[in-house]
Amino acid sequence: MYKLKTVDVWDTILRRKCHPEAIKLLVARKISIDFDDQLRPEFASHWEVYSERLEIERNLATKNVGLGRDEEYILSDVIETLLKNILKRPLSAERANEKVNELIEFEVYSEIQNTYVDSGIKEFLSQTSADKTIFLSDFYMPKELIWRILHHHGVDDLIDDGVVSCDIGLNKRSGRLYAYIHENYDVSPEEHIHIGDNYYVDVETPSKMRVMAQHYIPEKEHSERSVREELFNTRAALFSHLRETVCIPAEISCENNDETARRMFALGVDAAPLFIGFALFIAEQCLKDGIHKCYFLTREGDFFSRVFRSIFPNKEMVGSTLPDDRLLFVSRYSTFVGSMEEISLEEMKRVWSLNWQQTPDTLLGILHFSGEERDKILKRNELSGGEIIDHPERNPGIARLFEDADFLKSAERIRKEERARLSEYLKQVGIFETKRVALADIGWRGTIQDNLARLAPKVEFVGYYLSLRKFLNPQPSNTVKRAYGPDERVEDVSSFSTSFEPLEMLCNSEYGTVVGYSADKHGDVRPILANDTDECSNTQRYVNPFQRGVLAACELWQPYIHNHAVSSAEIRPIALQIWERIAGRPPKELLAAYYNAPQNDLFGYGGLFDRSRAPTLTQILCAPFLAKPRRELIQYIRRTQWAPAVSALPVSPLHKLALHALYWLAHKYKRFRVIRFPKGNARSGE
Repeated sequence: MYKLKTVDVWDTILRRKCHPEAIKLLVARKISIDFDDQLRPEFASHWEVYSERLEIERNLATKNVGLGRDEEYILSDVIETLLKNILKRPLSAERANEKVNELIEFEVYSEIQNTYVDSGIKEFLSQTSADKTIFLSDFYMPKELIWRILHHHGVDDLIDDGVVSCDIGLNKRSGRLYAYIHENYDVSPEEHIHIGDNYYVDVETPSKMRVMAQHYIPEKEHSERSVREELFNTRAALFSHLRETVCIPAEISCENNDETARRMFALGVDAAPLFIGFALFIAEQCLKDGIHKCYFLTREGDFFSRVFRSIFPNKEMVGSTLPDDRLLFVSRYSTFVGSMEEISLEEMKRVWSLNWQQTPDTLLGILHFSGEERDKILKRNELSGGEIIDHPERNPGIARLFEDADFLKSAERIRKEERARLSEYLKQVGIFETKRVALADIGWRGTIQDNLARLAPKVEFVGYYLSLRKFLNPQPSNTVKRAYGPDERVEDVSSFSTSFEPLEMLCNSEYGTVVGYSADKHGDVRPILANDTDECSNTQRYVNPFQRGVLAACELWQPYIHNHAVSSAEIRPIALQIWERIAGRPPKELLAAYYNAPQNDLFGYGGLFDRSRAPTLTQILCAPFLAKPRRELIQYIRRTQWAPAVSALPVSPLHKLALHALYWLAHKYKRFRVIRFPKGNARSGE
């Protein structure tokens, strides 16, 4: 029976799910996001903010030693000094006090979220009796904050009181805190028993003072702690651990023994960091940009939103609430006509800048003319519906079409109807009532965002994209676009540009393409969805298992992402490597998915395109001399572009070699055009 029992808190009563320093890094990450544009240049990363905090702690500890105390400091002093050191301009006294308190609360919250009660401590404590039991901790949080953490975990009933080193400026390491306890609790060293995990601080030091010390270091918990601390040392160690861990579900999580599904699932597991990084990027930017609502654009947005919600199940990041998010059923096709200010050649150039080859039938389809109306207009204007026209804006036949009064009248009627329905749909989903909204999509030039911005000029649209190409159309003044991955506006994206389509396919959904909007008798507007049977089958066989693999990996990555304060920028190098690996060394299942997925070209040539029907060797040999095979060959290369996919074609080795050579030449020609004519020849696929 002892008069006093003291118990260490960290790694004795409570265990952490991460390295202790990860909590400080979390606070630094919150500061980086909250004060994004207010930080001095040298503190651009949360790691730099964290390093500055460590330096402040060392300085405060040294200062206290000079005052005759131990190397101690208190959390509020650290945070207050940190904000003064890293911000471009000092905060007002009121704002500084408010922010210091907010960050302290977040640090307490982070400790609560990332701690749990040691599984054996209650039984261990019951083995010795004492008149009073108190916690005794070398820590920078004052006593009342530690009490809150203990209370949350339901173990404060084991403790009568507590003493923390920062409150009195003395610690266990020096032994002076033990002497303070003996004096203030009126106990002799022989009447005192102490329990803790650190051999020097909790055993050797008190033992020298004749205190009965018990070393508490259970093997299982200590082993897990060592692993967690290793993961904090480098991001490479953390990411390597996670990728090794998530390999396991790839072997056991498929619903059946379908080898194709299993391999696509495994590919999804391996590719998950690409999409996890994108989800983090969206969340970070939403907080930095002050976004009120975030809309994920179909079709790919359905998959992105599921990843986003898997990473942020509580809709919060570093203590801040993320904006409401929802799917927005839109497409380039469904939003173009409604975004037109008038029916004119000038307005159509927004399409032709991207699709410089087009058939008259496709043009009328873009303007939402029905089949019967199309036939009449084509016949009246002596146009062939299937004829491929280069640069329609220069074509005399297209010019005559836009001088046809009946055509213009019908087109204007359709434009107004489509604009009214689209506007009502946007109103229903809350676009018009918000000053600033985010649009999340795969890319590539953000034309849907442009269309929506023209319809809602009072709303600022901020687009978050996996990748961006150079813009070919004038940008509305109420748009901002950001890319997580390759951004052709500022960097070379040539190693990615031919693999956009397979990545699009992997992010596809079974919703189908939005082709318009319909209103019921009550005025409620719903999207009209079109889906090809073959495409749906392809999605079910290949894409769905891939996406299940990504989401399975997300569940395992999610807690580590949060408690290790991982940023999207830290994942980006791995994400780009994954993209390049998928594009450059695709597995046979991905190639099969690519060739089985029909390409529905609503803006260029029109109709469904079968990628597996490659030009024959005869066509390739005749192309330099005959116009028709040359045009067909160019069209095939423009509509596929993905050179590695040639390896999966059921053709002879010589045929494959010829196709590879053509892709290589096409790529070199395109690079030459971009370098020689950077402003005028960056059209998609040219």
